[in-house]
Amino acid sequence: MKHLSNSIMAIGCAGMMLLSPGIASASASIDYTNRNQDTPLTWWGTGKAETYDVAVLVKGGQFTGLDIEKISFPAVTDPEVTDFKIWMSESLTLENKENHPDVSTTDVTVTDGIVTASLSEPYRLTEGGVYVGLSFTVNQRTTPEQQQPLATIATTDDSSLFSYYIHSSRTYAKWGEFNQSMAFQLPFTITLSNIPENAAALSLSKTATSGVGLPTTVNATITNYGIKPITSLTVSYEGAGLTGSTEVLLPESSTLAFTESAAFSFEIPAINEKTKTALKATITGVNGQPNSVANATAETQLKIFSHMPENRPLLEEYTGTGCGYCPRGSIGIEKMRSLYGERFIAVAHHCDDSMAIFAANERPNLAPAQPVAWINRNRETDPYFGDDKSLTAFGIDKVWESIAQSFTPADITLQCQWTDDTQSAIEATANVTFVDDYPSSDMRVAYMLVADGLQKPTWFQGNYYSGATDKWPADFAELVAAPQYIVGLEYDDVVILAESSKGIPGSLPSDIKADETMTHTGTLTLANAKSLAHGENLVQDKSRLSVVAVVIDASTGSILNSAKASFIQAGVEAVTADAEAVATTYHDIMGRTVTADHKGITIKTTIYSNGDIKSEKFMNR
Repeated sequence: MKHLSNSIMAIGCAGMMLLSPGIASASASIDYTNRNQDTPLTWWGTGKAETYDVAVLVKGGQFTGLDIEKISFPAVTDPEVTDFKIWMSESLTLENKENHPDVSTTDVTVTDGIVTASLSEPYRLTEGGVYVGLSFTVNQRTTPEQQQPLATIATTDDSSLFSYYIHSSRTYAKWGEFNQSMAFQLPFTITLSNIPENAAALSLSKTATSGVGLPTTVNATITNYGIKPITSLTVSYEGAGLTGSTEVLLPESSTLAFTESAAFSFEIPAINEKTKTALKATITGVNGQPNSVANATAETQLKIFSHMPENRPLLEEYTGTGCGYCPRGSIGIEKMRSLYGERFIAVAHHCDDSMAIFAANERPNLAPAQPVAWINRNRETDPYFGDDKSLTAFGIDKVWESIAQSFTPADITLQCQWTDDTQSAIEATANVTFVDDYPSSDMRVAYMLVADGLQKPTWFQGNYYSGATDKWPADFAELVAAPQYIVGLEYDDVVILAESSKGIPGSLPSDIKADETMTHTGTLTLANAKSLAHGENLVQDKSRLSVVAVVIDASTGSILNSAKASFIQAGVEAVTADAEAVATTYHDIMGRTVTADHKGITIKTTIYSNGDIKSEKFMNR
């Protein structure tokens, strides 16, 4: 049995939120609403004295066969808003310009801002669904409540489950659907019964990708339509000559209740040839019992390529010496390197300081405030905290890892060498291979020259962490102990030249064939690596330069993959091979002398007998 406790994630209720989550399995009915209890009501109206008729379509689908027992709507309390009715109808019709429900109509009164109708007999939902409606009359239009008497909620990404409709005696003479034209939904609650115990629907991602000879992970979403929380699934699959099934255990902490959804994944065996075909999957069992959903089958496009390229997402940090919160970015980057090694590639774009090379409108991404990071130029996050909006814990690893685990169609490798003995320019050669065909595309290569160890006595780094004891993570201890303005910092990963940061037009052919390696060579002239503010050349130590190359889909601006080539390993190691180390020192990121076992980011500097100097940075935990 395959346990996928790390691959399941709750994603909300497809438009319906559970109103009463503590439901025993023996319960015959359950209350649901399309309004999260924390979502505030807003109010809408025509501003006229008229009769309003509003309706929500509760479609059958997986609700087919369930019973509606009770209906509630929020309602305005005003003596001049009267004649409230809750009704049901299988079609929206008008007779003499008035609403004419064909199932039931109940006169109701407002109690604590709610109108409720209990049906004399439960209504069995069919595949076509039913319209659940509210009507009332506004007699005067003088107060805000009279001008905007209809309760609404803001539209969310989950709100597509229900369509809603409006008719009124003066403004909207005909029934009309308003989902697209107005950014709100109609809040309501329905009591449902006749719910099966174990029932689940399935949807699959559009594609499932893998390489020849490798198992395929299929990403999916499950929605619970049973009264029992889901703890396990049986998933059967068929496609590409494979037929089989797999068991999926949901984590014990998961409590997936009725209409709640969760993302999960399952694995199918390796396929030993390239193919593109349909893969069908069906949830045949729920909690060890047959699935009560009659049709729980979904389909995805299965793509098996020659191999799966290693995905190395590029993190681009936007930072600056005048930004007091920016020092956390370098801590986040070094911590990521300690976790992922050379697979993690990051660069720093300095903004509005002596290392900046871009004007604000020329930066690869929007960065009106720093620090900020973009991954692959399409995912904004924080360079240390990631998506932790409370700014309390290291979290960039989770964001980067989620992208690194996704499929990329492009491989890229990079080699660099000096163009001549003067070492005035670098020749960078990128080899790019796509595993799929991309006809009529605009794929490009871009190069960035990156410098480590940039330092100048006149540079001051702002430090808002100074003195903020017990407020920040332990990784920030050196910043907390440092002064508000730090002098003598070394800056790493700084982009000092990026003449075609959005990709070199024509660097890759427009008609890309799968598995054909394409080569492009670019030249980076060191004399062009100048600061924007003063025109100062930013090359300080040629042995501490590196080049980052990326593959960019110019149609979207997104980076597909990245590679890095460093001169530190290839150049200095060769020079110092026959030389002896004569002195070694250790410093923290503030330039203070420390010991080799110093906790945190440590810079080791080695001086060799031939005069060469080698610096390397590491983190002790």
